[in-house]
Amino acid sequence: MNRRTRISGIALAAFAMLTVAGCGDDNKDNGAAAASSAVSSAASGQNGTPGDGAQNGDGKNGDGQNGQNGDGQNGKPADAAVQGLQAKLDEVLKASPVRFAPQSAELTDEAKATLKKVAEAAAAVPVGKVAVDTHAGYSDAAKATELSRQRADAVTKELTAGGLAADRIKAEAKGSEGVDGDDAKAMTVEVKAAQ
Repeated sequence: MNRRTRISGIALAAFAMLTVAGCGDDNKDNGAAAASSAVSSAASGQNGTPGDGAQNGDGKNGDGQNGQNGDGQNGKPADAAVQGLQAKLDEVLKASPVRFAPQSAELTDEAKATLKKVAEAAAAVPVGKVAVDTHAGYSDAAKATELSRQRADAVTKELTAGGLAADRIKAEAKGSEGVDGDDAKAMTVEVKAAQ
């Protein structure tokens, strides 16, 4: 088995642990921390296996193939981390999508609870960002953009209150772009994992 496969396998296993840990209420903080630690170790090459990013005892990369230090810059562990985060976000948002009332930028208590879960899931992963797209269904582009911006600000504020660092949030106010008269899309926040 080559070294890249081992590191990718470790990262995927860590995210499986994160997903399982997030499913139950008992000691979920301990499970998320353990999964985060495992992912961090895999991403930094600290699994004791020289290879992509792992270091030998002499402090040099194990095989010198990519010259990276295993901090996610070579894409493999970071990509796996982002994919694992996306799976968790999909699970959370499928159970409870974040929606605004028509013509409103106020989050409901249910939307706030969902965003707290999103923030916790993202904070448990040491790499990647959370991309947030908000819309508004006005035909007046300026009005739609303004409401969409207010919605993006409200979501960003809630994610940071939930423990996610502001520099890991990429919020974009899309206005009426892509809404095409679909009221549900205009009121629903899109949340994705990103690099």
